[in-house]
Amino acid sequence: MLWQSIKSTFFETLWYQITLVTILLFSFSIYFFLDKSAIILVGEEDGFFEYLTASLFFVSSVLMLRLALKRNRFFFLFFLLLFIGAGEEISWGQRILQLDTPDSIKKMNVQGELTIHNLEFVNRENFNQTVKSGWRKALTINGLYRIFIFTYGFGLPFLILFSKKIKSIITVLKLPFPPAFIGFHFILAWLFFKYFNAEFPPVLHENTAEEIFETMTAWVWLCIGLYFIKSSNNETIVTDRNNKMNS
Repeated sequence: MLWQSIKSTFFETLWYQITLVTILLFSFSIYFFLDKSAIILVGEEDGFFEYLTASLFFVSSVLMLRLALKRNRFFFLFFLLLFIGAGEEISWGQRILQLDTPDSIKKMNVQGELTIHNLEFVNRENFNQTVKSGWRKALTINGLYRIFIFTYGFGLPFLILFSKKIKSIITVLKLPFPPAFIGFHFILAWLFFKYFNAEFPPVLHENTAEEIFETMTAWVWLCIGLYFIKSSNNETIVTDRNNKMNS
């Protein structure tokens, strides 16, 4: 029965949910316990949340690589996504290693860095510091990343619950998908980000709320990786929950 499957998945992922909610509340609570200068400090470039995000992305990418080598080639795509995300988050160590940006790249990069997401055509800002909107904003790296995590983390698992056609396609492709109860935390983190970004505007507190949001997405990826690792084999990851839904 569908309800039995939902109930089973809820309790199966309960500790992941409790962990993510606890981290989410603790992270955003800094707005109530730290002063303005401290909030800016932990959210700035090369700050606490930026390095934490990079570290979590890297650890998650290692988990995905392990899964790719032992279970399912789709995990290699997640490995690339998370590994590149880790590198991009800290500008591939450019500031740590004090590397210069070649002039050819500097002319295309709004921050003059060795990063992909700051190239003008995929960055949310133009060289004149105007912020993109509409479909142009959606086609930036940040926009595409958010569309992907919302779709893959929650939209796909939710549709699989109610669509036998989509469920059968996913089963044939052996595409691993996370439980919606874990993926939902991508959306929950975004809602917290939107609220705190409005209550504590970036003009006064820099982009700390957005940095916390990015860190939370990294925590969710880590939980997804650990969930897949915990699964006994690739068949369990892809089809076991489908079998429960069909029983």
